[in-house]
Amino acid sequence: MADNRIFKYELSISDTQVVTVPVGHKVLSVQTQNGVPCMWCLVDTEEPTTEGLLIRMHGTGHPVGNAEHLEFIATFQIGGGSLVYHVFKDTRGV
Repeated sequence: MADNRIFKYELSISDTQVVTVPVGHKVLSVQTQNGVPCMWCLVDTEEPTTEGLLIRMHGTGHPVGNAEHLEFIATFQIGGGSLVYHVFKDTRGV
């Protein structure tokens, strides 16, 4: 029987990063908490296998390049709303 819980993963403001999550995870949201961008995922805590989730982050108006392999996750604001970032999963993986 699965032990499903919601876990929080802090993100850095960078073009690309890898977040290690249990296989079978479901991304729920990305927002800021106390000024830090965070991603919340539904995970099975009994899943022993993890995978690297390749995250790409782009500011509004910044070049994105080839978006063919990007899956939109969420948009968040930081700096009192003066900076807006768009978060994607790169489906090509790590």
